Amino acid sequence: MTPLLLIAVITACETEWTPPIAPVSPDPVVHAAEVKVGLERAQASWEAGRFAEAQREALVVYGVWFEPLEEPLRARDPAGTLELELAFGRLFAHLGKKKKKRGVDVAAEVAALTRAIDAGALTLPRPPPPDPDDLELPGEDEGPVEEARVGEP
Repeated sequence: MTPLLLIAVITACETEWTPPIAPVSPDPVVHAAEVKVGLERAQASWEAGRFAEAQREALVVYGVWFEPLEEPLRARDPAGTLELELAFGRLFAHLGKKKKKRGVDVAAEVAALTRAIDAGALTLPRPPPPDPDDLELPGEDEGPVEEARVGEP
């Protein structure tokens, strides 16, 4: 291994992982969509042989995107919410295994889990849309925009 490559590997291994920014949207459908994206990313890491990374990504998805949904889902469907938590637990266990076990299909688990979370999120109240009068459009405070004409300076 060349010294430069060795330094790059050591640096990459010592780089601290930073968790994602906490969600700002109160919309459960947005949270469910982020769960899907995150679990698909974890699945891709697992398929690429990055098992620890896959588990970490799934754990972040659970903590950052699913947990805000957990309490309102539990209020509506305690048994269904417990099933979602158990499904997450099974997925964590499978993502940590280096060998594919017979009968274990991580892609199917991710798809089933995200479908169930999507369905649950749709039962939760969504925030009202923003009032158009409260929206600030880009460039609003910059005054009128002059039209540029092709060929003119």
